[in-house]
Amino acid sequence: MQADLRLAAMLAVSTSAVAADIPLDVARGQSILAEARAACGGQAWDRIAGWHERGRITIAGHPEGSYEEWSAITSLAMAMRTEPGGAAVSHIGTDGTTSWRRLPAGGVDVGSASGPSRLHLRDAYLSNFAYFLPTRFPAAVVAEDPRTVGTTVYDVVTVRPAGSEDFALWIDRASHRVARIVVGNQVAELRNYRTVSGVCAPTLAIQTDGNPAHTTTLDIDSVDTAPLSPAVFAVPRP
Repeated sequence: MQADLRLAAMLAVSTSAVAADIPLDVARGQSILAEARAACGGQAWDRIAGWHERGRITIAGHPEGSYEEWSAITSLAMAMRTEPGGAAVSHIGTDGTTSWRRLPAGGVDVGSASGPSRLHLRDAYLSNFAYFLPTRFPAAVVAEDPRTVGTTVYDVVTVRPAGSEDFALWIDRASHRVARIVVGNQVAELRNYRTVSGVCAPTLAIQTDGNPAHTTTLDIDSVDTAPLSPAVFAVPRP
């Protein structure tokens, strides 16, 4: 779930149906996510043309390393290269149709030509902030029961993009910012939000499965929102 680490994410879902025809939990989920988008830049998300971030990665038991991630924003293409201190270098991605990863020996492992797997599609959806771009990337969304941790109340929504595995967003009811993304037993805590090109994004992501030995932390140092070349996401030559 390495691509999930950049889990910086909020979602608004199109509401073209008549309100009376929308199930209550769906309508409530749409409202929660629309508020999250509005609180984090609103229409400014529609003007973002790309997302290129650099930062530091720390894997439990290893010294700090570096990472770089590219997200197309205009499509479900993404790529990520991590160089954790003392751990194996990873370079993965998808051009929106075919997923790939560079092998340690220098070759390239290519996914199905018919399209990315459900997991790759979910990861690309998360990486591209697709939850903030409902007209480009529609998804089913359902509101769950709210959760309370300490004194903080979280509105929880489950999101399932077409053909993808689902995930849950925990949204701080007071700030309307996504504080947690849950994928199976994996949890990404999102912290230290800042504004980039008119939108807000977390600059710290802490991912764990509940075992401290499996914790990975990403600290974002810089973000560029200029358009990205398709070559960044193309299947590499061996």
